[in-house]
Amino acid sequence: MAASCEMEKILQEIDLQALSPRFDEQKININNVLSLTDQELNRLGVTTIGDRVRLRETVRRRDSHDREEGNSDPAVDMIRHQRNLLFSRSDGRKRTGNSTAGSSKRSRTSSAKRGWTVSVICLSDKDTCKVPTSDEKEVLYKAGLGLKKIKFDLCDDVSDVMEKVSSDEKDENGEVIGFPQLKNCGGYEFLKCQSNNRGLTIIGSDWTVKSLKSCLGPQAKLFIRPIQVNLSTVPIENSASSTQTVVKEACKQCGVEVSIFELRKHCLFCVGNDNDEEIYDDSFTSYSASIIIEPVEEVVTPQVGVEQVLVPASEEVLVPVIDINAENQTASAPIAETSTTANTMMNTVLEAIDKCVNQHIENPVEILRLLQSVLVTGRNLEISDPSQVEEGPTNFIIVDRSNLLDTAFEEINDLSDLRLTLEVQFYNEVAVDYGGPRKEFFRLVMSQIKEKYFDNGLRELLADDYKVIGKLFSLSMLQNGNVPKFMDEETEGKVFSLEPATSLCIKNLRIGLDCLGMYTVGIKLPMIRYLFRPTATKLTVKSLINLLHPTFSEEGSNNRRCENMVYAAFMKYIRAAASGRRGIITLEHILQFTTGACEEPVLGFSIHPELNFVPIMNSFIPTANTCSNALKLPTPSQTVPLLPEQELFELYDYAFANTFYGMI
Repeated sequence: MAASCEMEKILQEIDLQALSPRFDEQKININNVLSLTDQELNRLGVTTIGDRVRLRETVRRRDSHDREEGNSDPAVDMIRHQRNLLFSRSDGRKRTGNSTAGSSKRSRTSSAKRGWTVSVICLSDKDTCKVPTSDEKEVLYKAGLGLKKIKFDLCDDVSDVMEKVSSDEKDENGEVIGFPQLKNCGGYEFLKCQSNNRGLTIIGSDWTVKSLKSCLGPQAKLFIRPIQVNLSTVPIENSASSTQTVVKEACKQCGVEVSIFELRKHCLFCVGNDNDEEIYDDSFTSYSASIIIEPVEEVVTPQVGVEQVLVPASEEVLVPVIDINAENQTASAPIAETSTTANTMMNTVLEAIDKCVNQHIENPVEILRLLQSVLVTGRNLEISDPSQVEEGPTNFIIVDRSNLLDTAFEEINDLSDLRLTLEVQFYNEVAVDYGGPRKEFFRLVMSQIKEKYFDNGLRELLADDYKVIGKLFSLSMLQNGNVPKFMDEETEGKVFSLEPATSLCIKNLRIGLDCLGMYTVGIKLPMIRYLFRPTATKLTVKSLINLLHPTFSEEGSNNRRCENMVYAAFMKYIRAAASGRRGIITLEHILQFTTGACEEPVLGFSIHPELNFVPIMNSFIPTANTCSNALKLPTPSQTVPLLPEQELFELYDYAFANTFYGMI
């Protein structure tokens, strides 16, 4: 009875006196209430978590007070102890005779160090400001950088953190724990990735583990960037992997078993062995290649694709004539290839491929840059200094805008050495090509080739044209033009394949591409084929503004005031064009008017585009120098005020819709 009265007082103390009848009905009192689960208390009416916590705390406080006062019944204590051992939760048992063991266990847990394992990515470039791509991560990993999981203690201070990230100790798997390259890099800094983008920001807090953990969050990565010098990305030997069993595979051409890691390099130079003797030699690096198929006038069912034969450069290349209509192909008497230009070009291509393989160059943009540096000859492709114009040999062509494909195909087919820099002039237009007209030509011709020869599938009746199309593809890629990104995945796979071509269009496209070695590069270095695939990137207002960097006069001058007026109007015009309020004018029209290209080239601009302000002469119509990538906007004067916005924007529309040279 006393226990029931005590329970009623406790319920009244926590404002739950309305539940007293239920507790009396279920015979719940101070002696057994602590053994009830949350579900049982919920059925009794104690529905909230806070009420259940206050109830238990009040009962425990009252119980401990009775024990201190000596008012507890020993028999009741014994019963409570036995009941708690059987039914109560773990926290109830810890209050009984087992409390010593429980407290000992807690003390051991609290004394143990708590750890924090975080993913750490060490960057190599001191100027990197973005999260590395998958290709870049692979390069970093091979150099002993990149991603590693490092375990810190929560009590580690700055010196402990720096010691662990630069540690050269190895774990039980033989992997280096930290990044020892950081010890001699002249200092480094910690960064974190910004939310919703790939940008990196410096961590401003101190480098204790607790601060880093609170700054990064539970799932974020910690980035380390050197400050003074770049870290080496030369691949290092992994001692853990070097002890593994070497996997070998037999070459299908010569039958020699080669390590799987060296197999691709072996296949690059292996020419087969009819006598079952090994002929592969690491020093055998000078080769030439030639296409062994000659086109015929009439083709019914083409069955043979482009093949290549690699032979020593000192030997004469023999090209057998193959009848592509015959089921059983037999080579007739071989004829000698008289021109050495193709052999020299292919030797250069193969040397570049060998360099990419040996130096582990896998970035397609870097591969293309290397090919451009060794293949393109003659005058420089772009002007590096507008005040100095360098001259040199070029391939001069003249084309008609109104009949571009026909005149372009005729001119390109007449070129004997495709490696020379292309110099383009349009009919009845006044412009000297130092890069701008050539980019304009590639942009226009690629657009028309896409529309006529690829948008509705391959045109078998126009199969002969695909040979010069392949030449134009190679020229455009190597000479800073548009990369043809309009081939579907199936067509691209058929073009860059060793399987015999089932279409004469594919076969001729391969022949055209290999006139500058691009088919061979696509087979031997398949990474470059990613450049042919469409991308979702689009020119935005921000990217265009960043590209067109303005050059202002001195602050506070009258010229600066006029330039600010024109620049503000031009910014408003750009935003109107981006939102579609200027008719057919888009951001791409503005960029191609300035540079001759509707998008930034894969290899970038040699001279960064700029926005210049010039005094008004006759009109506010903009002009441009596409060779130096300069857009010129006329500014008002004291006698000629700036036009109203609508009239000014109409003049801008007229200029940017017009791509003819010398007519603005």
